[in-house]
Amino acid sequence: MAPIAVVFRIAVIIFIAEGAIMAGLSLAGHDFSPFAEAVIDAAVLTLLSSPPAYFWVIRPYITARNRAEKTLKTAYDEVEVEIERRTLDLTREVTRRKEAETRLETEINAARRMQVALLPSPALLKEIEAQSNFRIESHFETSSELGGDLWGIHDRLLKDNNLGVFIVDFTGHGVGAAMNTFRLHTIMNGFRPSDGNPAAYLTALNDQLVDLLPTGHFATIFYGIINTREHFMTYSAAASPPPIIGREGSLELDFLDTGGLPLGIKKDVEYRNRRVNFPPGSFFLMYSDALLETPSPDGSVLSEEDVKEMLRACLSHESSLKCLINSFREKTGGALHDDLTAVLAKLRA
Repeated sequence: MAPIAVVFRIAVIIFIAEGAIMAGLSLAGHDFSPFAEAVIDAAVLTLLSSPPAYFWVIRPYITARNRAEKTLKTAYDEVEVEIERRTLDLTREVTRRKEAETRLETEINAARRMQVALLPSPALLKEIEAQSNFRIESHFETSSELGGDLWGIHDRLLKDNNLGVFIVDFTGHGVGAAMNTFRLHTIMNGFRPSDGNPAAYLTALNDQLVDLLPTGHFATIFYGIINTREHFMTYSAAASPPPIIGREGSLELDFLDTGGLPLGIKKDVEYRNRRVNFPPGSFFLMYSDALLETPSPDGSVLSEEDVKEMLRACLSHESSLKCLINSFREKTGGALHDDLTAVLAKLRA
C-alpha cells in the first residue's frame, strides 16, 4: 500500500470519528469542562478509530507486506537455485576442460617422446664412434611442443664403410609438421638408399612424399654418404641450408652446394650427386634454417657467414656444437620462432 493511501485512510477515520464524538457530546447536553472533553475525546477516538484503522489500514498493509516478502523470498530462492545450478555447470565445465587439457598434455608428451625416439640414440652414436671413429654431436630443439625437424643416421642400411647422415626440415612447426616427420621416417625405413647414390634416394623419397604431404607442405633435406675407408663424401640436397665443411687444425671452412627443389612439391625431380674429399680430421655441420632465421632483439638475423665465423671460433672447444649453440643464444636472445636442429659430424684423425 502506498504511503499516501495510508495517510488518506487514517485521515478519513479520524475525521469520521471526531465527527461522531462531537455529535455525541452535543446530544448529551452536559456541560463538560475542557479537560473532561479532551479525555472523553481521546478515549472515544481510540475506541472508534481502532477497528477501522486495523481492518482498513494496518491489516491491508501487513497483508501487502507479507505478500511482498513472500514474492521476494520466492524470487530469492529462485535466484539461489539458479546460482547453484550455474555454479555446478561452471564447476563441471572447468573440470571437463582441466581433464581435456591434462589428456592433451599427456598425448603431446607421448608424441614428443615418440618424436625424440626417431632420432639416433646416444648408445648408437657411441657404437658408431667405436666402430668407425666417426663422432657425432647433435642438438634438437622444437619451438613448440612438437616440431618439423628430423635428423638421422643410416648405418646398417648401407654396405660396410659407408655411413649415411641426413637432416630434414619440414615447413611449419607443431603437430602438423611433426606428423610429416613421422611419415618421412616410415618411408625412409621402408627401403635402403643406394650406396654412393643419395640423389636417387632423394628422388624416390620425393615421389612418395608428393602423394602423402598436405598441399603446401614440403621439406628441405641434406643427405650425405661418408665412405670412411676411402675418405670421401657423396651427398645430395634439396634446398637445405648449406652445411659447413672443414678440417681440424685449419681455420678454412667452406659451404657445400645444396641447390635443388624441396621434397614433396612435384614428382619426377632429378637431384644431383656431389662429391667432396673427407679425410681423417674432417668435419661438417648440418643445421636447420632456424639458425639463420631467428631474429635477435634488434630484429637482425645471422647470415651464413656469421654461422661460419661462430663455428670457427668454437673449433678449439671440447664440444664445438655446444659452444656454437651458446653463441647463437647470446646473439639472438634465446627465443625460438622455428625448430632448431644442428649436427656436427667429425671423422677422427
